[in-house]
Amino acid sequence: MLLNEGKWYRLNETNVSRLPGASGVYELSGTGAIVLYIGWAGGNSLQEKVRAHIKDPRNPCIARNAFFFRFELSQEPQS
Repeated sequence: MLLNEGKWYRLNETNVSRLPGASGVYELSGTGAIVLYIGWAGGNSLQEKVRAHIKDPRNPCIARNAFFFRFELSQEPQS
């Protein structure tokens, strides 16, 4: 089951594995839908980019405080 664009999902491996293999933009949020991070992924790496935030030792602030994500598919995510 693929996920719907624009809806907030719990940031966990199960939900991330359901992301489509496509390019797009995404947001990570803490509690109360406060956006902590906005990122983009080109090619087929949306799933990989979001997954990297689950337990990122290089960015403990995001790994500790991001609980939800949402996304939007885009052919030109950097714009």
